[in-house]
Amino acid sequence: MTAVHRASFFAMTPPTRYGDPRSAQAGSSGRGAAGLALLLALSSCGPARHGASAPPSLPSGVRAEVVERSYPVRGTTHREIGRSLAENRVSIAGRSFAGVHSWRLSWRYRYGSAASACRIRSLDIRLVSETVLPRWEDRGRADSAIVADWDHYLGLLRAHEN
Repeated sequence: MTAVHRASFFAMTPPTRYGDPRSAQAGSSGRGAAGLALLLALSSCGPARHGASAPPSLPSGVRAEVVERSYPVRGTTHREIGRSLAENRVSIAGRSFAGVHSWRLSWRYRYGSAASACRIRSLDIRLVSETVLPRWEDRGRADSAIVADWDHYLGLLRAHEN
């Protein structure tokens, strides 16, 4: 019976659109690839942190901000929840999404000459990572099977957006 309910719940929810992770950003450029390479390089520095709950410390001059936002979803049945998801999804440039992850990378540097060579004197890097996911308002009033289905759905959506 749960599989039937799960199928009807997902049938009411348009699929998450896969594509360029920068599609939610205004104005993408080649610096996105450079930023991603920089982030990978920074995250690979230092000892491995398997299973750590705290994020790794960042080098001096690097700031990271994680923003989580949500939109309300109401209902106590698969059909009501699916309808609410369809009506309240995030809309960007005429397309709608159940969840969205976007990031902005900016940097500022100062340079000067020393010993007839140009050197970077300071470097400031800022990363803002923002995720928008649905927030189910009527969880406490719903049947436990529907709650389990929601938790499964939201877990998959969160994993996709992260």
